[in-house]
Amino acid sequence: MSTSLGLPVAPARTVLVVDDHRSFAELLSGALAQAGMTPVGIASSAEEAVEHVLRVRPHVVVMDIQMPRQDGLTATRRIRDLAPDTVIAVVSAHTDPEWVVRAGRAGASAFIPKDGSLTEMLDVLDRCRVGQMLVAPTTFSRPAAAVPPHRSRRELPHLTEREKDVLGCLGRGLPVKSVARALGISLQTCRGYVKSLHVKLDATSQLEVVINAQRLGLLDDPARSDAPDPRSSRLTDVYYTLDGSSPLDGPDTTRPAATRYTGPITVSPVAGAPVVLRYVAVDAAGNSSLVKNETYRLDAPSVPGAPTLGAVVAGDGRATVNWTAPTSPGTSPVTGYAVTAAPATGAAVTATAGPNATQLVLSGLTNGTAYSVSVRATNAVGTGPASPATSVTPARPAVDTVTVTRASWKTGDLRIEGTGSVPGATITIRTGGPGGTVLGTAVVGTPAAGAASGTWSFRLRTAAVTTRPAAVAVTSSGGGVVSPVTLANA
Repeated sequence: MSTSLGLPVAPARTVLVVDDHRSFAELLSGALAQAGMTPVGIASSAEEAVEHVLRVRPHVVVMDIQMPRQDGLTATRRIRDLAPDTVIAVVSAHTDPEWVVRAGRAGASAFIPKDGSLTEMLDVLDRCRVGQMLVAPTTFSRPAAAVPPHRSRRELPHLTEREKDVLGCLGRGLPVKSVARALGISLQTCRGYVKSLHVKLDATSQLEVVINAQRLGLLDDPARSDAPDPRSSRLTDVYYTLDGSSPLDGPDTTRPAATRYTGPITVSPVAGAPVVLRYVAVDAAGNSSLVKNETYRLDAPSVPGAPTLGAVVAGDGRATVNWTAPTSPGTSPVTGYAVTAAPATGAAVTATAGPNATQLVLSGLTNGTAYSVSVRATNAVGTGPASPATSVTPARPAVDTVTVTRASWKTGDLRIEGTGSVPGATITIRTGGPGGTVLGTAVVGTPAAGAASGTWSFRLRTAAVTTRPAAVAVTSSGGGVVSPVTLANA
């Protein structure tokens, strides 16, 4: 299986603005449109926000915290559950660290002060992603929130160079696994550095580590980044990598061991293994930045599931087998079925049917022998498992014992009655012998309670019968014959 891929071109990000102040929401929506984003609506309540998200699926939701009835954090939690790929940026006049922590726990990907600059908001909205938490730099620039009350700037914690490296990665929103990979250290070692940062920065979570570090001035302004912008004219090359590892989580710092992009890429994934295409832009300085991840997986080839066996009806040296198609045809369509009847000893009897068949008459069976009957489905990969088996014993039908209890004739009226031992058997009346002209038929009825045979009755009234037949023959589809039958005058 091959897939042709071209270099992705990022479309404008769609945005939904949620704020109960309509004028503010309209002004912000217009400003975002001028900045290159695509507004897809305005919501003035948490309920409206959820409805809009489910209907238009925006890339980004700009969410105010304070709204009537339900607050923005409640809406954030619901949107995170219903639309996990949507980025939610909380915008609020509250800049206390507790609000930032609460926003992160609710599932927000960014926190932006409401009185900050539009430039700062656009920068954060452009960089925030699901699974990260970006806090706008000016959130903690207010004098009242500059330093935690229990620590002065003269008491800044001493961080080792490696702890600073880890802190910088956390500030970019990278998870611990990605930090370990980016720094070339083991996951266990990286977790040790994170735990040390928790202690030195009086934090109980990674988010609080970043918040406290920003307040203490230990983190650079996250708005500044040396990673190349994929849209920038500074880019000199674009590379891609093709492997089965996890996608990149953020910008690299060195040129990747990758192939230069020159046009559409054709790949042949290994069945059952993920294949990740990672488009990476590289600038003149050798810095690289992830442009896009694309993950593909080709299911391993599989055979069909087991058909569902229906009724299996015994016959004379044969069995009529019914089934329904398997729930799963596997990775390719069903091409046929194999029906098998296996005796306890001796060779099994197998016959095949086409892909659309649901019934097959399996002949060549021995009467009186019990067979275990099952069905298997086949596709291009192979033959699947057998259905649960059903037992059947072919047998020769019982011979109908036919009697004639009345045979009378008068001009224009022929009447014959009798009994038969096989209910439902067809009785045929003929002139002369068993090979004579058919006068008509009757059916053996169900025996009465305690009786061994059922009754049948035939009567022919026609002006054409003007001469009494010399004799008639009575034959049964169950094998019984009475011939000749002499007709008495009625």
